[in-house]
Amino acid sequence: MLERHDEIDTGRILIVNFTHFGPSSLDFFIYAFTKTTQWVAFHEIKQDVLLKVLDIIAKHKAQVAFPTSTLHIPEGVRVEPTEAGASLSRSS
Repeated sequence: MLERHDEIDTGRILIVNFTHFGPSSLDFFIYAFTKTTQWVAFHEIKQDVLLKVLDIIAKHKAQVAFPTSTLHIPEGVRVEPTEAGASLSRSS
């Protein structure tokens, strides 16, 4: 994908490596140069490359791991919505 991307400078080094196992992910290192040195354009290209990486992952019927948290609420504690978010109260 990087070799075919119109905005990537393929005359410079391109590296894509699997670097390590994260707590809930497989981590990759992508190293490439854009043809532009314009800050805004660089970030648009970076976003495009990352979205294309997501497409490649999806085409292989895999998913990206996103950080998650689980909140365990003890029995007898109720979560009640408020305007500012939520509040906890003990039920009798």
